[in-house]
Amino acid sequence: MKSVTFSNNEIKVYQNSCIKIKQETLLQSFNHEFKEICCLIELFNKGEEENFEKIDKMGKKLENYTLYFEGKIKELNRLIKNTNNRIKYNIERCV
Repeated sequence: MKSVTFSNNEIKVYQNSCIKIKQETLLQSFNHEFKEICCLIELFNKGEEENFEKIDKMGKKLENYTLYFEGKIKELNRLIKNTNNRIKYNIERCV
């Protein structure tokens, strides 16, 4: 039986690919959760056209959630881009 060996770059491609999958899964989760929260806030605002205090309160909550999730989503997109660059770099070194 012949043993298989991998170069350091091949190992890094594998490791970074696993990291990329985890990051993309987390990004999908954040996007889904953010959309769900937005839908719920819209649902709670329906029928409350004359209750300006409640609409304002829900608007502030939506703004807070938006700031939180947009920051997380932006950071994850940046990490995924960097991971893709690392994968590309290591693939080029494998050949």
